[in-house]
Amino acid sequence: MNFVHRKNLDEHLHHLKFVLHVLRNERLYANLETIMFYKDHVTFLGLMVNSRGVQVDKEKIKAIQEWPTLKNVNELRSFMGLLVVIGGLLRTLVPI
Repeated sequence: MNFVHRKNLDEHLHHLKFVLHVLRNERLYANLETIMFYKDHVTFLGLMVNSRGVQVDKEKIKAIQEWPTLKNVNELRSFMGLLVVIGGLLRTLVPI
């Protein structure tokens, strides 16, 4: 198993303990209910980030592929707005 930013579990644990120690020393506390530990990937803004890099979340692609047929101008505008957002996101991730 690969970890998002570390090569192995021991290195991951060492780094995690270091970060939590620094936070405690600065009197900053993490909300442990919102933190995920020991994940080999994370999904963020419809993208999957893992040790191989950034990939599009397959569920998001499926949602666009199964988008219902547009029936009026307002639905077309909404879909085009979605494409503009996706295009902007891609430009920030993939240099041309």
